[in-house]
Amino acid sequence: MSSYENFGDKSIVFGGDIRQTLPIIFRGTKDDIIQASIIMSPLWNQFEKLKFTQNMRAMFDPDFSSYLLKIGDGVEDTNERDEIQIPSKINLENSKSIEDTLVEIMIEQNKSRRVNEISRKKNVMLKEVG
Repeated sequence: MSSYENFGDKSIVFGGDIRQTLPIIFRGTKDDIIQASIIMSPLWNQFEKLKFTQNMRAMFDPDFSSYLLKIGDGVEDTNERDEIQIPSKINLENSKSIEDTLVEIMIEQNKSRRVNEISRKKNVMLKEVG
């Protein structure tokens, strides 16, 4: 199938916190990393951005919430190699199930949008015919 639409007109899901998932640029400067980030892409303005309004884990785990904020603000302690250590008490053992759940939610939201879009198109067609 050929298409001139971005990504071949397929739905693509990008996930993550932009502050935590920067690109890796070998021997890159801070500016190089920023310039390589997804938000600098010419496609960025064409993406539909969905934001979670509640951090469910943060509601029940204030230590985790505080830890993420420290990382995002650049004030979390690092080791001698400037690496952040993840405390074992906040490390999830089964992160795959979280990813699977996220994908399922995104798929359901996309299905719902497509059904609504099809319904709107059918209504427009019916009005034009009628």
